[in-house]
Amino acid sequence: MTAPMLTLDQAKNLKPGDVLLTPDGKRWKVNGEIKRWKRDPNRIRIPLKHGLYAYGAITETDFDPHGNSLYFTGKEKP
Repeated sequence: MTAPMLTLDQAKNLKPGDVLLTPDGKRWKVNGEIKRWKRDPNRIRIPLKHGLYAYGAITETDFDPHGNSLYFTGKEKP
């Protein structure tokens, strides 16, 4: 059984401070407000932080055509 992937709809509902998990167990924290576009509802940008120096972002290009994330398995349970 494969791990459930983060979907585009779930990504749109993330909040600053939420923690995402990668398949290899790394934790990435949502590091700011999620950017959403009114003209294109499928367009997003989610800033992330890992550790002290690693930063990145998830955009709509990080999801496959079915809306599943290519890199993150899901949100960490509180």
